Amino acid sequence: MKTFTVHEPAEPASDPLKRADQLVFVKEGVAWLALFFPVIWLLVQRMWLVLVLFILALIGVSAATMSLGANQQIAGLSSIALAILLAVQANDLRRWKLNRSGYRMVAAVAGRSRDECERRFFADWTDQMDLGESYLTEFDDVPGGWENDVIDETSAELDQQEDSPEAKDKGSKASGRSK
Repeated sequence: MKTFTVHEPAEPASDPLKRADQLVFVKEGVAWLALFFPVIWLLVQRMWLVLVLFILALIGVSAATMSLGANQQIAGLSSIALAILLAVQANDLRRWKLNRSGYRMVAAVAGRSRDECERRFFADWTDQMDLGESYLTEFDDVPGGWENDVIDETSAELDQQEDSPEAKDKGSKASGRSK
């Protein structure tokens, strides 16, 4: 089970589609990419202050272990420990950054995957907002969601191909050969 917190800017857009694009989903738990690629992860997340502090902490830990006379393996292990600490706290640091940027947490949602969490959130969110008919009409008649639209369109295209004169000519030639 995965849990995400949903964050929205202090002044969201008035258009519901633009407002939905502004929402940020942040996972609870370990940020695995931050464990293996901490500097790259911090750059991608645009967490400049945390990046500077992380680099200063790495330099400080390395300098401290070397000044104590420890070998390079101890310095390496302490750097790995610092990366693990970052990975465990990375998503909380991301929430802190969003909060500093004026975002506010609007919900927490749980599900088996990120997609399921997003579907659950937006199902509740659209019910709470007055979106009007223009945004929801194409999805009202679909009980299973957008996946059924794709299946229906594909089957309609196949039916059209079978009904075309070219398909009938090919079918009659093929049936004539088998006789």
